Amino acid sequence: MRDSTCIDCSNIHLDDHQFYPAIDVLKRSTREEESLLIEGNLVSIDERVSDAFKVTVTPYAEIDWDTTTPWWEGHFRDDDGSVHEGAINALAERGIADGYADKTFNPNAAITRADMAVMLTRALGADPESNGDSRFTDIASDAPYGPAVNHLASIGVTRGYADGTFKPDAPVTRAQFASFIVRAFPQFTPAEEPAGVFADVPASATHAATVEALYEAEVTRGCGTEPLRYCPSNLVKRGQAASFLARVLGLTS
Repeated sequence: MRDSTCIDCSNIHLDDHQFYPAIDVLKRSTREEESLLIEGNLVSIDERVSDAFKVTVTPYAEIDWDTTTPWWEGHFRDDDGSVHEGAINALAERGIADGYADKTFNPNAAITRADMAVMLTRALGADPESNGDSRFTDIASDAPYGPAVNHLASIGVTRGYADGTFKPDAPVTRAQFASFIVRAFPQFTPAEEPAGVFADVPASATHAATVEALYEAEVTRGCGTEPLRYCPSNLVKRGQAASFLARVLGLTS
């Protein structure tokens, strides 16, 4: 941590940055002053003299988030006000959803196949251990998500790709996610004869039966109306994934 004084602040446009209640990282308490997030640093305003400011600059990497008094509500500091906040917190409380070391969840980022596998496995109540083997050629035996991926493969939720890979860092489409969920949870049955409920998911589509199963169970409402659409090719964001799973588990409606 270091102190500095802003002598000429004319080139700083405060509305280009994000304000938070200030954190006193040393005292582990929240202060009434405001702080400013600039280029990965938390800048807390300590004193103002005319047009000069005495500030404390703390790189985010140096903040001990486990002992700092939070200024946000819930488990994560970047989902306040999100439509998915309730679902994210519900899953976090049950150990199903994890965030990052800086107390963010990154709800607008596309979920990866690896993270999806971990969330699904936890939602199923499973806690598989690594046996040192991997069913897929691109997952190392010591990969932290390996046991979850192997578990889903063992119960028929995922088959991976024809070349023997799982592609853990690849994103997941909404259509794919529907099939993962329906295969994972026994309360769902794929539609025997898809009816083309969604304008953009014809009855002949690969994932139509599972998408319509989730629609009938009110797990998904689609992505648009007039006409009703599902947006099957859109990537599932982490916040959206939380909402899907929270509805599956009956935690939210």
